[in-house]
Amino acid sequence: MLRPAQHLRSRAAAAAGVWYLVTAAVCTRIPLLNYLGFESAFVTALMGSFVAGFLTIARLRPIYLAVQAQGQPFTARTAFASIIPVNLLLLAIPLALLCVNAVFVPNCDFAEGCAFFLLLPVVSVFFATALGLFCTVHYRHPRLAFMGYGILSVIYVLYTGYATPAIFSYNFFYGYFPGFSYDELLPLGWPLVTFRMLTVIVAGLFVWWSHIIVTGLPRDAGTFTKGAALLRILATRHTAASVLLLAGAAVLFLFRCQLGWESSAAFVRTTLGGMTETEHFTIYFDSSSTRVGDLAVIVQEHEFRLHQILEACALSRTEKITSYIYPTTESKRRLIGIGETEIAKPWSREVHMTRSSMDASLKHELVHVIAGQFGLPVIHASFSTGLVEGIAVAVDGSWGYRTLPQYAAALRAAGLAPPVDRLMTPAGFIAQSSSVSYVLAGAFCKFLLDTYGMRPLLQVYRTGDYETAYQLPLDALIAAWQRSLDAVPVGASDSASVDVFFRRPPLFGKVCARVHARRLREARELLRQHRDEEALERYAALAARSGGYDALAGLMTAHFRKGDYAAVNGLYDSVTTHDPIPRRYLALGIMAGDARWGNGDTAGAARLYGEVRAARLSPGLLEAAAVRLLILSDTAATRQLRWYFFTEQSDTALAAGLARPASGKAQELSHYLRGRIAFRMRRYDDAANLLQSVDAVRRDPELDAIRQRLRGDALVHCGRYEDAKSEYWTSLNNDASPYAVDDVGDRIARCDWLETQDVHGTRR
Repeated sequence: MLRPAQHLRSRAAAAAGVWYLVTAAVCTRIPLLNYLGFESAFVTALMGSFVAGFLTIARLRPIYLAVQAQGQPFTARTAFASIIPVNLLLLAIPLALLCVNAVFVPNCDFAEGCAFFLLLPVVSVFFATALGLFCTVHYRHPRLAFMGYGILSVIYVLYTGYATPAIFSYNFFYGYFPGFSYDELLPLGWPLVTFRMLTVIVAGLFVWWSHIIVTGLPRDAGTFTKGAALLRILATRHTAASVLLLAGAAVLFLFRCQLGWESSAAFVRTTLGGMTETEHFTIYFDSSSTRVGDLAVIVQEHEFRLHQILEACALSRTEKITSYIYPTTESKRRLIGIGETEIAKPWSREVHMTRSSMDASLKHELVHVIAGQFGLPVIHASFSTGLVEGIAVAVDGSWGYRTLPQYAAALRAAGLAPPVDRLMTPAGFIAQSSSVSYVLAGAFCKFLLDTYGMRPLLQVYRTGDYETAYQLPLDALIAAWQRSLDAVPVGASDSASVDVFFRRPPLFGKVCARVHARRLREARELLRQHRDEEALERYAALAARSGGYDALAGLMTAHFRKGDYAAVNGLYDSVTTHDPIPRRYLALGIMAGDARWGNGDTAGAARLYGEVRAARLSPGLLEAAAVRLLILSDTAATRQLRWYFFTEQSDTALAAGLARPASGKAQELSHYLRGRIAFRMRRYDDAANLLQSVDAVRRDPELDAIRQRLRGDALVHCGRYEDAKSEYWTSLNNDASPYAVDDVGDRIARCDWLETQDVHGTRR
């Protein structure tokens, strides 16, 4: 039997080393793969499994055939012991290259990177070596058998991804794959650890079975003969061990979902606990956190959004859709492997959302399902990512505080718009910041929809052939769209919105995205628990190491909670002074303004509030800035309402504080703030009364329009649809921007639809 050193000097080992070297070198040139972390470990594990398996077969097969022919013993355990050090040693090549690359690219968390490397490539190579040994002694064509095992494992992974709600997978060959999503958070958890322990045990079984075949059967026996003999020996000579293994395998399979290795539909539904059915939906929800009133709203929103989509697609009916509503991002991540991102599976007619984001994302995800019936077979979607997401954004029609053409025109003016034909490809779509890709693809599809109607857009969705669908090539359609954007005015506030929302790098362009996301989550949890000193330390480390908007925002928040307003101002002033695009931090201007106010600099606070107010970034930021400006414009209101912005209390306590007697503008603004709180607390009658007449708010037309739309929403919850429509219509007198017109039209359409429905979303 050869020794490890002899294997290492072989031509096969040299070829394996070249494969590792080339793969690692390529990884060092690709963002997200160029440091020791999950992605590089995953690639190394996937490639290393087959390199190790084929190297094992190449080195052991000739020896097995030769020694058996010469009547010499071939010991499976000795053979495994001779080749496994070589396969593990070859992993030092990608490990060393990734470590050396840390000179040029930060490794961020070296310990975590080493843990992923141990759990993925090292365990995968150990498993592949054992499987390669088993194929060597069991099959006449061991390489084909090894490939067959790999292909079967991938088929099973594809099946579970297709047939179950989960997008993640565990696999003996590569360890773990989180699925395709924009989620940056990828925690290192116990499911991966326990699954890799199972992988090592299975590898040990392959070595044991190889030993049985080698010691009990001649080498020239056929594959079927060896397999049958192996089963007979296990059943007769190792009965207890075999029964124990079968029982253990059965238990692990039955509890695979509880262990976190898979997540079947039945498991997800049982975990959520609640289910309701409507004419068009089966909705699964968390029964412990969903109240009856909230469930009625969920049902109504589902049926209304589907009604809108069917009208847009000129469809009269559709098959039932399954909707999963998760209580938190963490529960969604645990159950299906994705937290922050909402998804649809058109082939199974499923949508998956978190309750807090349902209102904003439901229509978008439902479009994926409805468009799926016009997509390609099996996947029920288009091969063009730009079309898949673009048609959903276009039919949804909303993104931020501007229309899609306004955002697209602003992106072109800022020089941030990549070629649209590139966005239609999967690689081109993910190469950009997700917000850029979604908005531009959506704006282009919206142009096609408004200009040519839905039918050709659905036709090209299946075929990808623009010329047949539109009688025009794609280049001509893009040129026509761009000419239409030339007529859309781009103002200073539009440019500011581009800086805030669209100048963030894509996932593949971020430094240590996974580690940074995990540390951000930990820091946010510390803030939530009011462990402000610890949160401050975490955010300070994040800001110093990786930077980024979220780290800066968290650091400012931690300082603000401590009352260190000078530090908040220093951070904001520093980043806006030295950053070449200071307006990207404009959304933090509210907090920076509050810090100035806290230090007594009301003029400086008003200036920052004014900048945020003028940018019109979002209704929430506009409202926050406008309310503060109204308060600062009145000395008595400033004195009486300052506490509201510098205290952390429950909504109940805040409402009680605002109910205290006040005078003048302070009294009116207290009513407005109390109305906001009442709406959050779902006291809709109180909210409608408090928001009915606030003279102080009327000094700012756009803020008054927000008040009217909010009061209309409260009236909708009270079932007063005509009164709600009146508020919505009147709000256009104060804000008739293209966004406001579209938004009011959508709200009025909901009222019209609700007037024909009962609380369960079925037609009267």
